[in-house]
Order: sequence, then C-alpha cells, then structure tokens
Amino acid sequence: MRRSPLPRRLPAAAMFLALLVGGCGRQGPPLPPLAHRPRPVTGLEVRQLGEVVLISFILPGTNLDGSQARIGAIRLLRRRARLVDAGPEGIARLVRHFDRGAKEIGTWSGGEIEALADGPGAMEVPDLSALNDREAGFLLAYQVSVLGAGSDKWTSSELIFMAPAPPPGPPDRLRAGKGIDGVLLEWDRPISLSVDPERAGIELKYSIYRVRGSDPSGGRVLNPEPIAAQQFLDPILPGEGEFHLFWVRTVLERSHGRVESVDSNHIEIATPRLLRPPAPVQVTLVVTGRLIRVVWYPPDVAGLGGFRVYRREEGREEFVSVAELPPSEVRFTDAAAMPGVRYWYRVVAFSGSDSALESVAGEEVSGIVITEQEPGGE
Repeated sequence: MRRSPLPRRLPAAAMFLALLVGGCGRQGPPLPPLAHRPRPVTGLEVRQLGEVVLISFILPGTNLDGSQARIGAIRLLRRRARLVDAGPEGIARLVRHFDRGAKEIGTWSGGEIEALADGPGAMEVPDLSALNDREAGFLLAYQVSVLGAGSDKWTSSELIFMAPAPPPGPPDRLRAGKGIDGVLLEWDRPISLSVDPERAGIELKYSIYRVRGSDPSGGRVLNPEPIAAQQFLDPILPGEGEFHLFWVRTVLERSHGRVESVDSNHIEIATPRLLRPPAPVQVTLVVTGRLIRVVWYPPDVAGLGGFRVYRREEGREEFVSVAELPPSEVRFTDAAAMPGVRYWYRVVAFSGSDSALESVAGEEVSGIVITEQEPGGE
C-alpha cells in the first residue's frame, strides 16, 4: 500500500504560513512626520488709511489638532467686485466664487512676519495697490491664509470687505495741555472732508494715537473705538520721565470698512522724571476732648514741599483732603470731628517741584471723639 505524501509536506506548509503571518508584524520604512495645519486667523479687520488699505488679524496659536502652531508663511488674497453687488446676494456670490478671480497681494515668511507684527500674535499687512487706478463704486474682498511650518496646505480665513472712499482731511489745530489728571488733547473739525457726513448719514469720529519717543511709525491707538467728541484725556501722569508724541485722525465708519485720514499735526509732550518723596513715618493719633490730633515724623529728604492730611469718616469709602501743611509742620489738629463718629486719617508728603507728586500713603490711624468733657484716646 502506498502512503500519501501529504503528511510529509505539512511541516513545510506550516513553516511557510508561520513566516507569512510573522512578516505582518514587521515595521516598514519610517513615515514622514505629520504636517500640522494651523487654525484660521481671528480678529480680522480692514481699514483704509489715506490711500493704503491695511488688514489686521491675530495669528493662531494652535493647530486644528490642538497642538502648538508654528506659522511658516502668510498669504493675502484680494478680489474686486462692483459696489452694487454689496447686498446679501452679491456678497454670498462673491464668497462662493472668490477663488476664481482672487489675486495674490503678497506672501510673507520668516523675518518678514516679525516685521509685520503689531503686538503679540497681532499682525497688520498693507495692500499698497488697492486704490491704484480705482473706479468709482467698487468693493474689495480680502482673505488671509496661513501655512504651517513644514506643511503644504493653506488654512484660509473668512472674507472681509472694504468699500474704498476718498479719505477725509485730518483734524485741524491739535493742541494739548498737561494737568494733574493727565494730558488733555483738543482739536477742531477737519478743514476738508471727502463727503458731507450729515448728508451721507455718517457720523464724524476720531482716533487718537500716541507713541513713546518721536517716531510716529510705532504709534498705538488709545481708543479702541473712534469717538465723536473733539477732546480726549490720556491719563499719563507727570513723573514718568518720558517723551510722548500725540496725533489724531479723522474716521468715517462705513458699512464695509473704516476710512481714516492721514495724521493731524503732531504734538510732543515731555513728562520729566520726578521722584516721589518718601512717606511720613510713625503716624500717631491722640484724642483729647473734642479734638483729634495726628502727629508724624517727616522723611529725611531734601526738596520736600509739605504734607497733606486725608480723612475718611465712618460710613464713607473715599478719603478727602482736610489739610495741606508746610514741611516744617508735623502735626494736624482736627477740630471739626463730631462726637461718636470714627475717623480714619492718612498723611502723605508731596514734592516741592511738583505738588501733585505725592508719596504713597503711610499707615492709617483712626479715633473717635467721645464727649466734650470726657477725654479719651485710642
């Protein structure tokens, strides 16, 4: 009887299957690292400054998968449309077909991105050719795209729209005065306006700018929203030891974008560095009959202008100045204190070169007048 050859071949087949199955667990060649796509930019805004259109936005800090973003490049696209298409249907059509006629205005990477920075993560890119050979009544649509470092796929923002217009004239006769509360700026209406605001139903407003030093290129707007008033108080207190440059721009707020004038005349305000005097020490209170007496030791410093005594009575939150004394006087008698009312006192020293420059308030002391005949103290 012949034996079947099948049993002889089983070990070989089993070995082949084992090799086949075992090979499935082997690692292949290393895959390239995943390229992370950043999230879209946020805070997208557009404004016209003179004859230049500026687009500002905030770079994303994270990618779509939640990891930290590294921006490799920024791209600005623009498409022009007729202003008659600025209604809801026209805007929707422009959004749908933006890619068909969009023009690349610029691409920035590396150090160019840092040069455009307008703050931590904040960017502002210019469109210098937006108003070249312009026609009357057109609408600009912008889109900002970002590219992650090492990636080849752009992440695009929503569209933002700008209806360019002839810029208004700058505010006239900007002037400034320095007081205790800060720097008060005042100005007159522009001499020339591109449109009649009242007839066009546009409110004339203003933006105020300030920069430390004398270079206006790094100026920052002080009011987040334009104001209609023709004066503005900037609470820069004397004694900061700096030079500040101020200017104002006229603003026309439109349904699509904001149009600003060029700068008004510039005004430089110097706030020389003045040192605050030390505070009085060992402030003590003594109550005698109907009188409350506050005494202190003066600071050992030259150029002292004197002392101010502030008082707060029970039931009130604010301290009120009740006396201003020369530097030789180190006590104050409060004869106006009412019986049964607790009073708190603070004593500060002020500078002889600037009476508004006060020391920090020292320790507070308090006391109560008991009766006219029964002296007591706390």
